[in-house]
Amino acid sequence: MLLSGLLLGARGGAISQSFYLLLGLIGLPVFAGGVGGIQYIFSPTFGFLIGFIAAAATTGLLGTRAKNFYHYLLACIAGILVMYAIALPALFINLKYVAKMDVGIIKLLQIGFLPFLIPDFIKACAAAAVAVRVGKK
Repeated sequence: MLLSGLLLGARGGAISQSFYLLLGLIGLPVFAGGVGGIQYIFSPTFGFLIGFIAAAATTGLLGTRAKNFYHYLLACIAGILVMYAIALPALFINLKYVAKMDVGIIKLLQIGFLPFLIPDFIKACAAAAVAVRVGKK
């Protein structure tokens, strides 16, 4: 989702992520674990997929002004933060009301945020490096 925003721009990145979501919802096994289908709406990770669309748009919008690796990296980090701003409330609702778990803010962050900080930062660095390498300005 980060590269789609950086390389396709805000509109193109959001469209590409929307298309990915649509393909999965109509049944193609494109989601994590090789699954797909409309029932995925009730998956705990569905909010992340919605967040991908906004994250790609954010990354693309900020990436258009990027002049070097660090600017691209900041655009990626902003996109990741937007994704989490959408995904974490959706995860909370899913866990609390669909899975009937007793979830507080600490547990929510332990499940849906903290384990992914380092991997997301690595992905942001990789996406920024690719964007610089391809010469996307």
